[in-house]
Amino acid sequence: MFLEYNLMIIMKNFVKKKRKFNEIEYEYYEINNDKSNNTLILPGWQQNFETYQSIYGTIKRYSNIYIISFPGFKNTIQPLKPLTLNDYVDIVNDLIVNLNLNSLLIMGHSFGGRVAIKLQSIYKKANYLILVSSAGLKNYNLIKKIKVFKYKIKKWFFYKISKQKYYQLIKTSGSPDYIELSDTMKETFKNIINEDLQNCLKKIQISTLLIWGSQDKTTPLKMGKKFLKKINNSELVVLKGCGHFSFLESKREFNLIIDAFYKNIWGDKY
Repeated sequence: MFLEYNLMIIMKNFVKKKRKFNEIEYEYYEINNDKSNNTLILPGWQQNFETYQSIYGTIKRYSNIYIISFPGFKNTIQPLKPLTLNDYVDIVNDLIVNLNLNSLLIMGHSFGGRVAIKLQSIYKKANYLILVSSAGLKNYNLIKKIKVFKYKIKKWFFYKISKQKYYQLIKTSGSPDYIELSDTMKETFKNIINEDLQNCLKKIQISTLLIWGSQDKTTPLKMGKKFLKKINNSELVVLKGCGHFSFLESKREFNLIIDAFYKNIWGDKY
């Protein structure tokens, strides 16, 4: 009950703010503790600041907290046109520059990790990275290739015999999350998912903590192992039995892991 009460206080301390960059409006939340260090959290696809509330208590002891609400996600400002990964990268860079975030740790989960990787490879604004079940590499497997091949054949066939069936197939294909997206965000998703960031990983030279669930089906552990090989000065921690949301599935262990990382980089004086 005490922990829940503390969490309620932390969540109420977040201040919601709005910015505009290159005609793209976006929002972010902040807790400014007058610390000299800063943590910027980049959420996973269609996630928001509430998703990560289980880790704020740990982070708050070491730094100010900022978390961006990516445009086009649930309960956020919707973009007027499809966005690219570079658009999201530039939005985050705009926030960092505007807030003058020095002594910066960026934590990216899933899609947020994808943004963090490309951001660091281009702008090099972070001093440290934590990548949690990060996206960024294409997940090649035979079953997926067969499904894509069958879908393309089916789409071609319907296009020839029935436009109605063709458009119905397009409308209902994909995961439930994808189907619920607006047309603009569907195009945004396609723009992003097709970009492989292997070359960007080699450009990251800062201390990087990789956290992965052993049972992650969205970004499998084999991706985390590839990240470990390609990012210099990185370490991989695997949470057994966890999937894509390890910070929710194993809250205590996850917080102990990031707490140790924070202590190592910024000390125990906070």
